[in-house]
Amino acid sequence: MRVKVLRSVIIKNLPRKAWWLVLAVPVLLPFSNSYTYVTGIFAIGGIIVAVCYRRAIWSSDASRCLVFLFLALWLPMLIALPDAASPNHSLKSTLGYLHFLPAAYFMCWLMRDAEGGRRVQIGLTLLLAFWSFDLLFQYIVGFNLLGYPYEGKRVTGMFYPQRTLGIVLAAFAPIYLTSILFFIRNYKMAWLLVPLLIAAIFLSGSRASWLMLGIALVYAAWRMRKEIMRVAWRNMTARLLLGFVIVITAVASSSYHLKHFSIDALERGMHPRVELWNSAYKIWKDHWLNGIGVRGYRYIMPLPEYVTEAPGKHIVSRKTGLGQSHPHLILAEIAAETGVVGLAGFVLFWIVLIHYLRRQLPDLRWQVMPCVVTLAVIMLPLNSHKAFYSTFYSTNVWWMIALLLAASQHRETRTQGVTPSPSGSADVR
Repeated sequence: MRVKVLRSVIIKNLPRKAWWLVLAVPVLLPFSNSYTYVTGIFAIGGIIVAVCYRRAIWSSDASRCLVFLFLALWLPMLIALPDAASPNHSLKSTLGYLHFLPAAYFMCWLMRDAEGGRRVQIGLTLLLAFWSFDLLFQYIVGFNLLGYPYEGKRVTGMFYPQRTLGIVLAAFAPIYLTSILFFIRNYKMAWLLVPLLIAAIFLSGSRASWLMLGIALVYAAWRMRKEIMRVAWRNMTARLLLGFVIVITAVASSSYHLKHFSIDALERGMHPRVELWNSAYKIWKDHWLNGIGVRGYRYIMPLPEYVTEAPGKHIVSRKTGLGQSHPHLILAEIAAETGVVGLAGFVLFWIVLIHYLRRQLPDLRWQVMPCVVTLAVIMLPLNSHKAFYSTFYSTNVWWMIALLLAASQHRETRTQGVTPSPSGSADVR
């Protein structure tokens, strides 16, 4: 009786085209932890939908894939708890991570309409373009559209005072660039949005975003290779040259960014990170099976046996005595905090996803690939920006997984003859 009430009162009354709710997560990323309230609400919604259609969960390949992907990352976190360096912190993080499964399930359900995923991608592209424009506005004028000041070094934009915007822009660049390719077909000047994003990423001053942006640009070049061949080389060269001038002018106008890109600056930036990587490797050797528990690196890293030389203020805090929150390398973080079990889970995650995608790509290659490349960029093992098990990073990962699976499910709807509706569904939608 209660399930019927939930179906009639909540599920049926939820707008059919509620895909726009999914955009609330990236929209709120700049504003402290406000996005966590949205994912919390989504988790409750996912539990309600799962209860209403509990018999249909396993009838969809996407539903099963979502569960297996989650278990591949979460079970190593659970197995690492017995030997956690900070049991309270690890337990809190491990239990808190559970909400991403129903939250992703609910986001897939919200994007059950075939147009939902595409509109979310377009909305994300417009949001990234707005953030990029706001960052350039802050750099030129001295403050952004919300009044956040430019302090003369790295430009922060909407994420002030955090220096996270460049990472976010580079992470979602594959979807952004793919959407621009479609915009150009109707709006020729839309190509100017490409150098806008590139200039914003460089002005953010995050060297970690360069590799991510490079992968996105290579994918975009491959994606538009046919269009390049059809366009006159004279026009294409002029556009590329103008875009290059825009980016170089923006970066070269700041002495800080010129120094930030120098060889000396790169060497200075690499030295403390090599120290962190060495510490992570030593921790992994001592706790190779299940690690020291998620988010435990900061507690055990300052110990003398894991620090090769006198740590500087950027390695160990003089106030708290704690080390860096993570070793600034995803592969090293997983190895140190969840051991071989975590590394195996990470590999299994990609095996499951690739196996699932091989069945989808023949029909949906162009629709799903931007999401696949974006997820690969976000979860690149060599990434060195955010902690892999942090709330911010995990939110972006599972938001992207939900978008990917939602896009892939449209094949199931066409081939199986399933008509998704709020009153019932054969999959997570």
